[in-house]
Amino acid sequence: MKKEKGCLLTEANIQKITSLNHKILKVPLSHFKQLDEYPYILVIKSITVDFIKITLYPLKKKRIIKISIRGKNVPKEEVLLILNKLQSYEIVHSSGLCYDSNNQLLYECYLNIDFSTSNVNILQKLLNQYEKNFESILIDEITLKKRKGI
Repeated sequence: MKKEKGCLLTEANIQKITSLNHKILKVPLSHFKQLDEYPYILVIKSITVDFIKITLYPLKKKRIIKISIRGKNVPKEEVLLILNKLQSYEIVHSSGLCYDSNNQLLYECYLNIDFSTSNVNILQKLLNQYEKNFESILIDEITLKKRKGI
């Protein structure tokens, strides 16, 4: 398993919620429940030639993990096995199963753990077990972004 940046479907960063320029978006953050308990916000961007989709998630942590999976001709059973195993972690966001124009499976999820968490070693071993069945499984830590804006 590679520890490198992987951007298959989305890009993301974490910001202090106070530095998020929500005035540009014209989206009131007051809709989030118990917002005062969440000092950070995860900003996920899906960018295509036809649209830009931005999704915001309040967070208590300034580091989380992104898993990116890509494969072609992967048996459905293998896909379901790894996705079921990932369910045991707190998934903040998931792309769902996607296929590109070459019929290649693409999947991403953001987990509410970071590399300093003790169960990240278990996650890495789990992903290593399935790596041979996929073209790539990437793990990346998303961290606090230092500048303002989206």
